Amino acid sequence: MRLFSTLDVIVGDMLDLPHDDRSLVGAVAFYSIIHFDDEQLRRAFAEMARVLRPGGLVGLAFHVGNEVVHRDEWWGKPVKLDARFLPTEHVTALLDSAGLRIESSVERDPYAPEVEYQSRRAYIVARKLPPFELGYARTDLRRELVEAVLRGDKTATAGLATDHVPHTDEPVPMPGDCWLMLGYDDEPLAVVETTEVRLVPAGEIDLQFARDEGEGFETVAEWRAAHERFWSDQEITDETLIVAERFRLVQRIASNS
Repeated sequence: MRLFSTLDVIVGDMLDLPHDDRSLVGAVAFYSIIHFDDEQLRRAFAEMARVLRPGGLVGLAFHVGNEVVHRDEWWGKPVKLDARFLPTEHVTALLDSAGLRIESSVERDPYAPEVEYQSRRAYIVARKLPPFELGYARTDLRRELVEAVLRGDKTATAGLATDHVPHTDEPVPMPGDCWLMLGYDDEPLAVVETTEVRLVPAGEIDLQFARDEGEGFETVAEWRAAHERFWSDQEITDETLIVAERFRLVQRIASNS
């Protein structure tokens, strides 16, 4: 602390981080997950995902393997310590289930015996994707829309331009952007990728786009009526600008259960 006297230090629990939702831009955990069982790993990664802002990064390091190393003595002191060696693919799968997308994953052989313990090491960087929210959480509409995406029936969605930059802090999606699709209870369900974005007046939405929204619209008038109900707090005219987005399902996320 003498070297970093300007830093605030908080002692907490990785399984119950003392930080607000979306309050951090990064989390680093070097050799601190090696004492957890699988359920604790899930909780720790879920906590990291909770406190990270969209786009935030996680950096992990751990020993690679399948064994548990026990120690009763360390540096001449009595201890009771178990260090769990982990398969890299197992850790990446658990991160993925928490909605943290793998950016890079590398392994290396150990340095010389006089430098470090002779184990293979893994280093993983994962990113929290921004949320892809269809309808509102814990509504029948949310459930219906995400099921339509998972079936492949829904490949388009519409938003109001006024809900995006420069009117709010929400960026307009761009082709190639990846998103974390959230389910009924805001649980991560899948990764989707934006493939096309058009900014068009509501009066120029075409029938194919209406059908690609996957909600059973057979006419543009049906699309318009449904969206006017959803955006009932705003007046929708033919000139109202719509963010007409097409996307594709990239990856389903396995359940933690």
